[in-house]
Amino acid sequence: MDKYIFYSSPYKIKKNRGRWKKLLWIIPLTCVGVIFFFFKQDYFNISFHKTSSSICNNYQTSQTYLQSHIIKSRPKHNSVEIKEFKVKSGATLTSILSPYLPISEIYYLVKKSKKIYSLSNLIKDHTYRLYFKGRKIQKFEYEIDDLHKITINLSLPDYPISVHKIKYDIQNSFIVATIHSSLFDAVERAGERDSLAVRLADIFAWDIDFIRDIREGDSFKVIVEKRFRKGRFEGYGRILAAEFINQGRPFTAFLYTTTGGRTEYFSKDGVPLRKSFLKAPLKFTRISSRFSYHRFHPILKKILPHLGVDYAAPRGTPIKSVADGIILKASWGKAAGNYIKIRHPNGYITIYNHMCRFARGIKKGVRVKQGQIIGYVGATGYATGPHLDFRVKHNGRFINPLKIKSVPLRPLSPRELARFKAQTAPLLAILESPNRVVAERELKKIPLHEGGSSFQKRM
Repeated sequence: MDKYIFYSSPYKIKKNRGRWKKLLWIIPLTCVGVIFFFFKQDYFNISFHKTSSSICNNYQTSQTYLQSHIIKSRPKHNSVEIKEFKVKSGATLTSILSPYLPISEIYYLVKKSKKIYSLSNLIKDHTYRLYFKGRKIQKFEYEIDDLHKITINLSLPDYPISVHKIKYDIQNSFIVATIHSSLFDAVERAGERDSLAVRLADIFAWDIDFIRDIREGDSFKVIVEKRFRKGRFEGYGRILAAEFINQGRPFTAFLYTTTGGRTEYFSKDGVPLRKSFLKAPLKFTRISSRFSYHRFHPILKKILPHLGVDYAAPRGTPIKSVADGIILKASWGKAAGNYIKIRHPNGYITIYNHMCRFARGIKKGVRVKQGQIIGYVGATGYATGPHLDFRVKHNGRFINPLKIKSVPLRPLSPRELARFKAQTAPLLAILESPNRVVAERELKKIPLHEGGSSFQKRM
C-alpha cells in the first residue's frame, strides 16, 4: 500500500515542471507592469483630462450651435404655434391626439363631442389644426365643412367644445360664359371651378334638364360670392342671381329671403323656381332608353313594354328623390335589383331600380325631401350595365317621366312680391347691363354679405 502513496510517474513530474516555468515568466512581467503604471500615472491623468476637456468643450460648442438654430425655428415661449394638416384616410381623433393626450381623455372627448358634432368619423382631406404653447397642446380645431369648424380647448378644465363659423373675405363676382360643348367646359373656359357648374344645375334643376336640354350656343350670367382666406381663393359662397338662356328661352334666378324667413330662388317675376318635381333624379348623365310600350329587352331577348326612362351613369352616382314623399319600399326584386318606391302628394309614386346600394337611413316609412340622396347607381337585377331605371306612376298608371308637368310651390303674396322686386332690382340691372364695364360698376354697389347657414348637428 505504501508504494502506491509515493509513486509518481515521470510524465506527471515533467508536466508540473512546465507549469512552474510559465509562472516564472508571468511574475516578472506583472512586476514590470505595476512599476510602469505607477510611474506613468501622473502623465496619463494629465493626458486624459486634456482629452476629456477637449471633447467636452467641442460637445458644448456643438450643443450651443444646435440650440441657437432650434430656438430660431420655434415660436417664443409665450406665443402659440399652429400646425395645419389634412385628414388622411383612416385617421381618427385617437391617432391624431394620442401623442399629446392619454387615451382615456381622448375617448372622453369623442363621447362629449357627440352632443355637438360627432368626431368619431373624421372626413378624409378635411383640414384640422393643432395649437401648441411650447411643447404642450392647447387646442384642436377641425373644419366640419366649408362654413363651420369645431374647436376643443385643451388648455381649460373639462375641455370646452364649441362650433364657430369660418371667417372669409367675401368678394362679389360677375361671370359670363357661352356653352360650346358642355356646361362644365363653359365654366372652365371662364376660369372658374366645376363646382360652379354643379351649383347652377341645382338652381335651374326644376326648369332645365341638363341631360337632354343643353344646346351649343346656350349662355349664362352669374353674380356669385367668392370666398378668400389669407388671400387664397377657397370656393364659392351664395349665388345671388343668375340668368340661363336655354334654346333661346331665358330663365332667371334671384336669391331672396321672405319676411317669414324662407330663403330660396325666385324668377324675376317673383315665381318660386322650386316646383313639385325635379326634371331628373340624376345630374349630367345620358338617357340610354326612353319610355316605350314596345322595346326589345336586352336580357330576355323579346319585345316588352319599358315603362320608364333609363339614365346611364357610372356606378356609385348619387340618385335623388325628385319630390318630397314617404318611402313605401326599399327592397330587392329579381328584375329590379335594389329598388326604392316613394309615395308623393297628389297620387304620384316614383320608382328607382338597379341601385348598387341605398343611402344611409333609407328604409320603409322614412320621409324624404326633394333633392335628397336616396341611393347610388348600380347594375343589380336585370341590367347589362350600371344605370338607373326611373319610373313614375300617377293614380296607379305608369306615365312618361319626361312629360310630368310640375307646378311652382307657394307663390309670393302681392306685398311680398313688391318687397322682392325692390331688393332684387340692383341685381337685375347687372344681369341686363349692355356691357361688362357697366355691370362691374353696378356690382360694386351690391353690399357684401358673410353668408352661410346655421350649423346643423350631425351624429
